[in-house]
Amino acid sequence: MKVLHLLPTLDVHGGTPKKTLDLVGLSRHEHALYYWTTGCVPELHENFEARFRKAGAALFDGTRTATALMHLKGVVQIVDRHGIDVVQSCSDFGDIIAGIIKYWRPNLRHVVSLVNAIPASGTLRRTLLSAVYRRADHAIYVSEYVRREKQTHFPVLAQRHGVVIYNGTHRRTADGTFHGRLKRTALVTVGGINPHKNIPVLVEAMDILVNQRGRRDLYLYIVGDGPGRRDLETAIARRQLRAHVSVLVLQR
Repeated sequence: MKVLHLLPTLDVHGGTPKKTLDLVGLSRHEHALYYWTTGCVPELHENFEARFRKAGAALFDGTRTATALMHLKGVVQIVDRHGIDVVQSCSDFGDIIAGIIKYWRPNLRHVVSLVNAIPASGTLRRTLLSAVYRRADHAIYVSEYVRREKQTHFPVLAQRHGVVIYNGTHRRTADGTFHGRLKRTALVTVGGINPHKNIPVLVEAMDILVNQRGRRDLYLYIVGDGPGRRDLETAIARRQLRAHVSVLVLQR
């Protein structure tokens, strides 16, 4: 079986790309990835490309494609030329691209992954997604909460075969690179530092608690990396919170 994954980015600091990388490495099937943004600095992107190729994936770079129509044309060509059996998508844009292609190629299987509970904006987008989900073969949710929210927004999803597969992780072990000591009252968040995660709101909360209310016993550890890291570190320094907020970059 040949599977094509439509990913906004290869940034494995995010749950969905990381899960896809693990799947490619463990699967006995053939996998290809089409992506349309880098989502990180060039050096990191090159590292992610190398990791996906090492796992056995064929990569198709759509970052230089200017329009949605050209993306659609490119993905159709990949499906036809490489005999793709299954297309898996995990974003509104990817869902719509895959749904249109399934309409043209009815024998193609479409697996849609619902990775967040954010409602789709705009009447046209909601209408298109509803039509896509009506024809999708399977739906994967990252949590029961996301399943409930998505089926509330798109009742047609309740009629599709669906399962919950949580974002997993490898067992973490100490590698000797962290020499700090967690304080008695410590908050920890783990994940990609991306705009939709809204991690800066935690820094704002720490500013209120530490600087305005005098809670010098509170400490925040942000474990992750991503395109928003530098801006986040700047915000921490600007609010004079370096002693209370630490950014710990994920280790491979």
